[in-house]
Amino acid sequence: MYANQIQAQQEEISTLLENNGEYLSEISQLQSKTREIKNELNSIENFKSLIYEKINNSTFPNPSPKNSPISFNVSSIDLEMPKGGGITSTLMKWPMN
Repeated sequence: MYANQIQAQQEEISTLLENNGEYLSEISQLQSKTREIKNELNSIENFKSLIYEKINNSTFPNPSPKNSPISFNVSSIDLEMPKGGGITSTLMKWPMN
């Protein structure tokens, strides 16, 4: 009677240890993917900063006398990143160093 209970408990422990190994492997994979996503987000932020810098340093043609000069500065508040494709999906295809 006790032998059957002990064997059942040993089998349960074995199953739990096996599941634990699978969970640890999944956690490791998720941590790697999280690091990869953080690197991609940093690349996107750097790319956005370069775009803003280019826009802010651009020279525009002199306005005609009819129009008054327009000065503007672009910041991250003014622009939104595209959703569902666009630059985001393009950047993800670029090789990351």
